[in-house]
Amino acid sequence: MAEATSTEKRCCRTRAVPARQPTMELDDALEMLSACTQGPAESAARHLAAAAKSQELRDLDELDAPEFTRPVGAALSSALQQVAPEDDAFVGHMLELAQRLDAFPEFSDAAAALAFDANVGGAALDRIEMLGAEADPTLRWLAHRSYQVGDASARARLRHTMGAVLSRAATSHERRAFEAAAKVLPLVEALVRGFETPLSSADKTLFSSVILPLHTVQGKISPTEPAIGLFHKELVQCVSAFVDKQPALVSSACQFLIKFWPTQWDGNSPKEVLFLHELEALLDHEDFANVIDDELVMQITKRLRVCLASDNSTVCERALIFWRNEVATNNLLGRSATSNEVVYSTAQPLLAHALTHWNKTVTVMAAHVVRKLLSGYESIVLSVAQESFLTKRDPERHLYALLSAIEAADERKAKAAEKQTAQATSVPAKQDTTFMNMILAEELGDGSFAQVFRALKV
Repeated sequence: MAEATSTEKRCCRTRAVPARQPTMELDDALEMLSACTQGPAESAARHLAAAAKSQELRDLDELDAPEFTRPVGAALSSALQQVAPEDDAFVGHMLELAQRLDAFPEFSDAAAALAFDANVGGAALDRIEMLGAEADPTLRWLAHRSYQVGDASARARLRHTMGAVLSRAATSHERRAFEAAAKVLPLVEALVRGFETPLSSADKTLFSSVILPLHTVQGKISPTEPAIGLFHKELVQCVSAFVDKQPALVSSACQFLIKFWPTQWDGNSPKEVLFLHELEALLDHEDFANVIDDELVMQITKRLRVCLASDNSTVCERALIFWRNEVATNNLLGRSATSNEVVYSTAQPLLAHALTHWNKTVTVMAAHVVRKLLSGYESIVLSVAQESFLTKRDPERHLYALLSAIEAADERKAKAAEKQTAQATSVPAKQDTTFMNMILAEELGDGSFAQVFRALKV
């Protein structure tokens, strides 16, 4: 038997039926794609999209041939760079085509590397930065796919582009830059999850010079939402990905948070709440106790102490919620050299401030934390009570009485709320009411068929 040609080998490998000749529509589309580098190539995209929807692309026996894949990449890059934001529907059309192409079994990773090269991935990232939250979600898929199939050089270019987008967001004051960071950070997280361990110096530089500086974003976009809130969830997940790869980085992350913690003069308590959430997530890491030193533990304790003494109820509540996390609190209290000092520094703001806070929810939560500390460190807490309640005849007795009063008030409030809920959901008893024991009061208005009066039961 004669040796099979390369085209026949490809058909045997990917399909069980012989390939048909390309249709005229697809030929026209390929010809138009070849010239797309000189313009937006809208017609080419529409022809190819129509072909993809009708499954005619399966008729092309060289779906991963350079003469097809390179023009596809050029069309995508051209559209992403040249099409105006108001014509984003056209870009969505192109991205739909790209996904359809990538789904075909005949479209190999080698073909994807040509069609979705670093130019395409970079153009997708640039468009995300330009449009922010309005950017098509498929752009993120395209950038990630470009990184997946790219070689070392292409990946380095894309990492540099991602880092540039995030670095500009860290120094920006525009909402769109923060929204772009929220879309790019999940890409970086996916990249980090695939890093080899131990991390290289370039990987650590990405963490210290690009990811951590995002915490320095200042300002608020509303009275209750900080600017960093637009991407903080994605930022925490990205930091966690780095820490999972190399737990020793948790120390750098905690130190950076403490260094750039918002002060009371910043007037940004919502950002404080987000930082408290992230700090708890870091302390909740299973290797936290093995990679930090006593000095960092005390720095964290001092920061929590300031939050517990805050007049802002939201900040104080979030600091108290921290003590519900058993793993995080054990990591703070589990070091014999610092445990007593941690308890002492925590009990001081609790007894002097939180137990008498103007917000009743704070007082109840503080009472629970004090009870928790009393169960394991009673002598230290009572010594703090001696200092905090100097004007009282018996400070220890006063502390327990105060805790009991707070808990009793909370219990009464809970029972009242439970009773009110039961009354609201119960079916009212049927009233024995007739026209003979009612009188009409003032007129309420005109109905569809009659006048409406308020009736009083005699």
